[in-house]
Amino acid sequence: MTPGDTVHSKPAHQATAVAGDAFMTGLLAMLVINIGQRAVGLLRNLGFCNFLTDADLGMWALANSFFMIGAPIAVLGLPGSFGKFVEHYRLQGKLRSYLIQLMIVSGLGVILLSGLMLAYPTTAGLTLYGKDLGYQAIFWTVVTLISVIGFNTTFELVVSLRLIRLGSMMHFINTTVFTGLGIAGIIWYQHWIVLLPAYSLACLLAILPGLWGAWRAAAGELRSSTAISSRAMWRRVMPFAVALWCSNLISNLFDLSDRYMLLHLCQMGAEAGQAMVGQFYCGRVLPNLLLSLAMMLAGMLLPYLSADWERAQFAKISVSMNGILTLLALAFTGLSLAAIVASPIMFQGVLSGRYQQASDILPLGMVLAAWSGLSTVAAAYLLCAEKAKQNAILLAISLVMNVILNWPLILWYGLYGAALATTVTNGLLLYLVLWRMHREGCKIKLSTLLFCGMPVCLLFGQVAAITLLSAVIIACGRTNWLLTSADRRAMDQLLVPYLEKLRLPMRSIWPLTEGAKGAV
Repeated sequence: MTPGDTVHSKPAHQATAVAGDAFMTGLLAMLVINIGQRAVGLLRNLGFCNFLTDADLGMWALANSFFMIGAPIAVLGLPGSFGKFVEHYRLQGKLRSYLIQLMIVSGLGVILLSGLMLAYPTTAGLTLYGKDLGYQAIFWTVVTLISVIGFNTTFELVVSLRLIRLGSMMHFINTTVFTGLGIAGIIWYQHWIVLLPAYSLACLLAILPGLWGAWRAAAGELRSSTAISSRAMWRRVMPFAVALWCSNLISNLFDLSDRYMLLHLCQMGAEAGQAMVGQFYCGRVLPNLLLSLAMMLAGMLLPYLSADWERAQFAKISVSMNGILTLLALAFTGLSLAAIVASPIMFQGVLSGRYQQASDILPLGMVLAAWSGLSTVAAAYLLCAEKAKQNAILLAISLVMNVILNWPLILWYGLYGAALATTVTNGLLLYLVLWRMHREGCKIKLSTLLFCGMPVCLLFGQVAAITLLSAVIIACGRTNWLLTSADRRAMDQLLVPYLEKLRLPMRSIWPLTEGAKGAV
């Protein structure tokens, strides 16, 4: 389905409007809450790095990796379709029927995966952790997995209703509770396994406000619903959900392949491999702050794109995607540079030089996070256009390339080789997604392609990166070489009114935008 051939039917039922957040209001609320959330998350990760051994930190990284990949597998990717189809079935008055059918099928998947893990704990331990940890560890792994699934499903529903502030608050509660319980637990018990029940409880507590808010926002539509044709619904939802499930699976495998290859390709034994994974985890602490922000933004963006898509506002979507990717490329490069400049405080001060290898791979990690974040946001358009299958194919190509590059580079360069391989393949993925977007009707400008390549400047040192970033920002404001006057006006119209609400009166976000010179 492309903008040119989409057929829009009149809704069969005029649903009561859900009082969702406006896009920029939700975005600013998300950013404000995320400042606190990321600060708490950084404190948590620094605590884990301080109070756990490298091997124990590696075990927690493997457990956390399983939750990332196991949750979408268990629910068959169905909650991921909320962002695309909640608005569609809400307008037709069929929201309740749609949700019930998806929850039943998802629940069966959770029961199946959990049952297999509990029935074969030794196999589960060897597969997930590289050794048999006993029944108790697998039991808590299953409990935590179910809690994570509950949290993710509730969050997807909340965001699909465009309750962005509530979704951000859910993540803040989750992060804050887990930080307190997790750090207290490892100080008291001196073992990583205590993090499993701590994480489970944090997810369960964060679910409560999400369920309350979703019910309050759409109570009428959740109490009653017109009949829905199950066959017609599944015929439309399943291709999207399966493609999205494959995308999530491949994406998570892509993200985890380097860690498991480090674990199994390390020539110094399993213990050294776990320690290397721990170094890799520490090296991703700062990059993951950026990546998690991008993932939340992408999840928030999809319902708004879908609402415009249902109203056939394709030109608006194209303009918005170019503007969003341009601003994010600049913002991600700037934030990454700030993280690199400030990193000695963390690695040499707080962590007392324990993680020198992690410090060495930080520039690569920040480039990786910036490119991965941009590709995640860009892929929201493919999901909106119901081209999740195309996204899965691009991810599969990148996964294969990642494995091909990781294998020799890990053997030759160890941890640095893994970071280099994953960074290169994330850059490849970003430009593949941009190419596919352009083919599917979202016209990507040359300037957008150039901006998306900016994070690579981080690899040439701090002075070079600061110089280039400053020059680009000045050129954007004073000339039309990279951005036209229309581009700047569109971005100003998007941001300036909200900056004024924050008592930051500005005529423009760009330096000296009037009188810009240069070729259009």
